[in-house]
Amino acid sequence: MKPVIWTICITLIGFSCHNQKQSLCRTYKQGKFMLKSKFSPDQTTLIYRNDTTQLEIVPELRDTVLQKIRWKSECEYELKFVKRNHIKNDSLTKFLDPQILHVTILNAKKDYYIFRMYIEGIDFSVVDTLRKIN
Repeated sequence: MKPVIWTICITLIGFSCHNQKQSLCRTYKQGKFMLKSKFSPDQTTLIYRNDTTQLEIVPELRDTVLQKIRWKSECEYELKFVKRNHIKNDSLTKFLDPQILHVTILNAKKDYYIFRMYIEGIDFSVVDTLRKIN
């Protein structure tokens, strides 16, 4: 009898944690965010997001990228490149244009989330942290 009770308790705790993560993911569908990537520690990316678009601004480079955003679930979304204003690195724009960036929120907290981003079919995957700002 005790193993059955433990199994039920563990299952209920798992569902509770999953629902809490889903709820926190919802808070990241819109707003203003900051990315201070471990891959480019001297750069800050400001992100402005609404239901359909995401605008990324890198002030140090005077670069902006506009992307369409499509939410697949509460904690997963896709980004599709629309346009970029920085012309010095045209090869990056050509690379990004046909790609879809797949993003999964791995761990959501009140003020930040940890995400995994990848491009399907390409050996490219990044795990980083996005912080919510006011």
